[in-house]
Amino acid sequence: MALVAAYYLVARFTTNVVAIIVALGLGYLVMFVLSTLAEQRILRALPPMLATDS
Repeated sequence: MALVAAYYLVARFTTNVVAIIVALGLGYLVMFVLSTLAEQRILRALPPMLATDS
């Protein structure tokens, strides 16, 4: 969904083929940010003993 939204957003400003490449980059960036936020929410919900790295 993020990839499609990024493509349509970029395609409104340009009709170039580069729009597809830029949209892919933006889509992956959005997915990375969303997954990082989701991971932080999950780690905060865990008990402190389970949330440590060791």
